[in-house]
Amino acid sequence: DILGALLEALYGVPRAGAGWSGSDSETRGGELRYDALWTVGHSPLGPLASGTMLPFSVADPAIRHVLHSAIDAHARVAHSELSRFAALGDEHATLSPADHDALVRRWNLLTHKLRKA
Repeated sequence: DILGALLEALYGVPRAGAGWSGSDSETRGGELRYDALWTVGHSPLGPLASGTMLPFSVADPAIRHVLHSAIDAHARVAHSELSRFAALGDEHATLSPADHDALVRRWNLLTHKLRKA
């Protein structure tokens, strides 16, 4: 149950069997309830669980989070590099017409490939 406690404390993954009840009235919200029926299974998150692997509902968002973090890091690097070029001024003034046409063609190809991906 140590892995379940770490996941709950560090990443906000609720422990096995935890659920949110609906609101009882207009003025009072719901509350966190614990149901031992959902603690049995092949996951390491409950006190009665027998498995050692994380279930799909926990593992898949963790993998997606890693991918989103990597994409965000690359986007930030690209943004910072592009902002460095923006500080140079208008690309028409810094590039010759032939170089500017080549840059526009390559940029359009890159954006087309990113949209297709």
